[in-house]
Amino acid sequence: LGQSFTTGTQLLSLTMSLCDSMPTEVVLTSPGSFSNEIGFNITTPYGAPAASFQSSANIAAGTVLATFTTQCTPPACPDPFNVNITGVTSSAVFFGFSTGGTGGTFNFEVGPTGFTQGTGTVSSGGNPGTVSGLMPNTTYDLYIQNDCSGSGNGTSAWVGPFTFTTLCAPFVAPYFEDFETSFNVGFFDGIENCVTIDSDNPGTTPSGGYSWEVRNTAQTTSGTGTGPDRDNTLAPTIGGHFVTADVSGSAVGEETRLLTPLVDITGLTSPELEYYYHMHGTNMADLHVDIWDGSAWINDAHLITGTQNTSQSDPYNDTTLDLSTYNIDTIQVRFRVTSDGCCSGDVAIDDIRISDPPTCPAPSNLGVFNETTTSADVYWTSGGASHAIVEYGPAGFAVGTGTRVTTTNDTLSLTGLTVATLYEFYVQDSCGANGLSFQRGPFTFYTSACDTADRCNYIVDLFDTFGDGWNGAEITFYQNGIPVATI
Repeated sequence: LGQSFTTGTQLLSLTMSLCDSMPTEVVLTSPGSFSNEIGFNITTPYGAPAASFQSSANIAAGTVLATFTTQCTPPACPDPFNVNITGVTSSAVFFGFSTGGTGGTFNFEVGPTGFTQGTGTVSSGGNPGTVSGLMPNTTYDLYIQNDCSGSGNGTSAWVGPFTFTTLCAPFVAPYFEDFETSFNVGFFDGIENCVTIDSDNPGTTPSGGYSWEVRNTAQTTSGTGTGPDRDNTLAPTIGGHFVTADVSGSAVGEETRLLTPLVDITGLTSPELEYYYHMHGTNMADLHVDIWDGSAWINDAHLITGTQNTSQSDPYNDTTLDLSTYNIDTIQVRFRVTSDGCCSGDVAIDDIRISDPPTCPAPSNLGVFNETTTSADVYWTSGGASHAIVEYGPAGFAVGTGTRVTTTNDTLSLTGLTVATLYEFYVQDSCGANGLSFQRGPFTFYTSACDTADRCNYIVDLFDTFGDGWNGAEITFYQNGIPVATI
């Protein structure tokens, strides 16, 4: 009958008479013209899955596609099957499954993904089932067992794992996200640090795909005529993290969406949303900013269209939205960009804030100069405070564990550093009765690999065999792993 299966995804449901309690093989006896497309599911007389196969490549005749042992009589306590995770919250998982019509009580074991069975948390319940008391933003494995001991038939085998991730618990305002320390460069799909990116056509390459992406360098696939070349947090310095959507692989009308976590704003007096955006290009995508009111999305609370910036290095645009008009306790923000097609329409956002209007503006323009083997001078532009708090340490240190210094200047000499080492620093303005600003940073820098007296000058002659220059190429010199010059 397989040879007559010429159209569609399913010909019919066939009944195959097989002997009980025998090892059984399913063998490809004739590959046909496209054996890379074939597949099947085999079900027991009592509805449990017995075997399945889905080809992904052409297969030779004689290949064993599946093996199973027949069992005509259902086991006294059959294994659960067709398990389906139906929902998750920040503290619970909901699921359903099939058992072939037997059982009524079931055992569930849950633990962090990869846990060894027997070390997780065991509970019992019905079908559909629920396991609660879970931690937010955590990936778990779930195992399920049919418990037929009430009828004297013991228990089934455990089935699983079935993996799921709980949602993030709502953040409590004030909320600020600058993408600097909690995001991997290149993140473009899924959930990271409770920020979600999902897209109609996930991807970030010119050959296809359109997604928000965390970056620390300018996009190059669309050329230099679109998008920013830096972030807003550390600008004008190049190198900080921002989120951008590159249209070079997109089709007209495709969307990518970035969602903040839920944020509890009940403790705020005059809640507002602030964010920075950059829209440089001649075929600009539209930026939609939507608000979740607890039951539905309010689309286009902000709608920004057309070119808004004149160059890649043009400063980001600052904008705010009054959230008090929505009369809700917990809010979520969605940033949607809709492509107008390739290629000059890259949008970027940075520094998302949900809080009361700041009474202590944050510092900006962080930088460093006079680096030596054991010291460096750091600087910033104050938001207007009379004091600043600087925290520094080796790159990657946890905020709160570094060296903290309070100063009345906008520069600070850091001494006692280690030679040829990567450091970073943060700055926070202190406004007395008006409190502290949001902390800005990190700004990273290297201490020198040697003293000036131990250096000498080499000559580097650049050439191009075609005769039109390097067309944007550059080289960097490293000594002991430290970048010392780029040309």
